[in-house]
Amino acid sequence: MALTGLEESLEKIDHDDKKLSKLVPYSGLILTICCVVVFLVRVYVLEPLVKRFTKQYKHLDQAQQRSFINHYVAATIKLILIIVAVYPAIVVLSGHRSLQSSFGSRDVTYGDILLCVFEIFTSMYIFELFFREKVSYISAAHHIGAIIITQTATVLFQDPKHRRDAELEFMLCLLWGLFDILAELWPHLAVITYRTWPKKHVLLADIFLATTILEVIGTVVETITVFSIFFSVWKDWTLDFKILTPTLHLLFSCAQLWGARVFWLMSQQHRKAADAALAEEFAPKDAESDYQQEIILSKEDSIHDQDDSMADLGNTEQMV
Repeated sequence: MALTGLEESLEKIDHDDKKLSKLVPYSGLILTICCVVVFLVRVYVLEPLVKRFTKQYKHLDQAQQRSFINHYVAATIKLILIIVAVYPAIVVLSGHRSLQSSFGSRDVTYGDILLCVFEIFTSMYIFELFFREKVSYISAAHHIGAIIITQTATVLFQDPKHRRDAELEFMLCLLWGLFDILAELWPHLAVITYRTWPKKHVLLADIFLATTILEVIGTVVETITVFSIFFSVWKDWTLDFKILTPTLHLLFSCAQLWGARVFWLMSQQHRKAADAALAEEFAPKDAESDYQQEIILSKEDSIHDQDDSMADLGNTEQMV
């Protein structure tokens, strides 16, 4: 039902006089301000709070500290976007409102709000690319692709020849972004939990398993939804976007599934660590030395596996 409503709203677009927002010419300035605000919040709010209230922070190396702070920044931005963006995104995607409909004020439209949301979303990925010491190739490609396609969907509204592509691309980016902030928030929270309480193996095993399941389900549902909409208006796309749009979305899906794989490995390793700790706790005090040695070796293997998994985890996006 929701997909049908979105398809109908896309088909009814009047491309000759529709515009995203009167703020489009100022989108570069808005993006710059968003990046500056992210920097100020990171330096003067989040980082001091994390250093003060997270005991494990001082035990992390510099790359891990930067990754830890980045997860806090990304989680904070996504929480803000959930509060600000979910309602306007849903009503526009469902066709109940247009980009030109007033949003609580005669001078402010849904397009104005969503344009600002796009710039905040973009600033989050720009921050991560510049701030983190280590970013995997697939994560870098995902972030760069997200930045380019989001900004393309915005600035194309100024080109009458590509107004149709701009409207369609903006709607698909809006749909993808909605999935991203709703489904991809949990990986950030999972990593924050891991860095804060690294020895709570049972809790972490459950959290990483739940995150894996949410990642897979979210990616599958997102892919089916986006491609259903994409092919429903296939005839309206220009050749460039017929190639570019599915290629970038498949890249996004691969990055998300890669993150799910890493969280699955982390779940398994913390489960092993929890089992080893439980076996050691209930082992008889007069147990033979070979049994004790077996427990020690099991714990060491679990630790090494966790280190390998975290090497992958450090290279995933948000997790992304």
